[in-house]
Amino acid sequence: MSSPAEVTGQPLVENSKLPLSIVLVYGLPAIGLSLPNMLLGLYFFKFATDVLYVAPGVLGLLFGLSRLWDAVSDPVAGYYSDRTQSPMGRRRPWMLAGAFALAISIVLLWVPPASLEGIWITLWVGVGLLLMTTASTVFGVPYGALGAELTTDHHDRTRLFAYRSAIGGVGTVLALGAFYLLMEAEKPAESWLGLPSREVALGIAILGSVLALGSILTLVAVIRERPDYQTRGPDQIFRAFYDVFSNRHARQLLFVFTVQTFGTASMGLLAAYLFQYILKTPNWMAAVLIAGFVVPMAISIPFWVRISRRFGKARCYTATLWTLGVLYCLVYFGLRDWGFEDNPQLIVLSIPPAGVLGVVSACGFVVAPSIKADVIDFDEYQTNQRKEGAYLAAWSFVQKSAAALAAVLLGAVLQFVGYTPGAEQSGPTQFAIMALISFVPGIGFLVAAIVFGRFDLDEAEHARIRAELDARALATTEP
Repeated sequence: MSSPAEVTGQPLVENSKLPLSIVLVYGLPAIGLSLPNMLLGLYFFKFATDVLYVAPGVLGLLFGLSRLWDAVSDPVAGYYSDRTQSPMGRRRPWMLAGAFALAISIVLLWVPPASLEGIWITLWVGVGLLLMTTASTVFGVPYGALGAELTTDHHDRTRLFAYRSAIGGVGTVLALGAFYLLMEAEKPAESWLGLPSREVALGIAILGSVLALGSILTLVAVIRERPDYQTRGPDQIFRAFYDVFSNRHARQLLFVFTVQTFGTASMGLLAAYLFQYILKTPNWMAAVLIAGFVVPMAISIPFWVRISRRFGKARCYTATLWTLGVLYCLVYFGLRDWGFEDNPQLIVLSIPPAGVLGVVSACGFVVAPSIKADVIDFDEYQTNQRKEGAYLAAWSFVQKSAAALAAVLLGAVLQFVGYTPGAEQSGPTQFAIMALISFVPGIGFLVAAIVFGRFDLDEAEHARIRAELDARALATTEP
């Protein structure tokens, strides 16, 4: 299936709307990525401490090092992706290599040999995390860059990433089911499942590998890239990233994503601990509560596409950052005062607030990638180069560095307060879990809202920039 640019061999300068078939195929890998990535952030930390018996302090260090390596490798992948010239384009060779590497790494991470223990299981987990994060970089940076260059239309970009988020919701639902099965498998003798954690993890890892590989191969086979961008990558790696950090709009996003990711990473890594040691809910109820967040988030995606078109992407995103900051800070007081163990019906009453959080959170998944693409256009306006890979790598670098720091601090805090796997947790441990899952993301969102409130690349300014870029493209093709 070819884009208009491919058919003519000329730059695509009109703000054309992408065919639905292209939008759907681009979003397809979100299913294959949501399952392993969500489980990695939501449950693997607990799986490693409570099933594989890796010390939380050491595990936090391993997570941090793998995320740091992931962050450092992103700029390299982004730069060379921008400069790649091949019959397949700039992005697809990288995505093809990443597809196979990711499928293999998922199985290696979740299915260590049962004979390993002590230092050997720790080393296995460390290597598995390193391989999976490397594979994610090889695929993820070119994948994000491809989305930023598929369309130049201000609002069609929002539509593209909205569909990707909605399609990813399928993978998220699968991840919730996997999360429930893994929680059940921690005590197989008491569970209807009757299977130990390692056997359940094997089945889930195989499913995740097949979905990731199949969805990425489909994208690589169907979507073609714009030929007019292939020779317009940056000349020097350091100059490319100097341009990124010189872009004032990009700097704002870099800071916003850093503080926001630090908080959300802490929340995700501690979710399984929250359900078992604070809320003390049945495993099925934990999955239902998460679904109460995820399902409304997916359903509300079309709403945010329309709202962002009416009020502007930046305004919508700023408003949701403020709202999420306040809501997450309030979560602590609900966890502290409600007494879920003595009043299990309160868990049910928590589903509507979780739904509100999901609806508000959906704006970021829809609008933020679209804003990134607009910022990349601003860079082209200044430098006359297309550096989608460099920009996606820079944003990914700061987000993964923040997640690495969150993992290291989380592991250190749990070790310091005396966390004991599978046991009743002390007061300080419970307080640490509640504070880290509430105030850390809450404060992160509030700080992000203050900074992003000064963002001024709106629709009118983007239209002016696109008009100039389109005029330049026409000038280069006219005889």
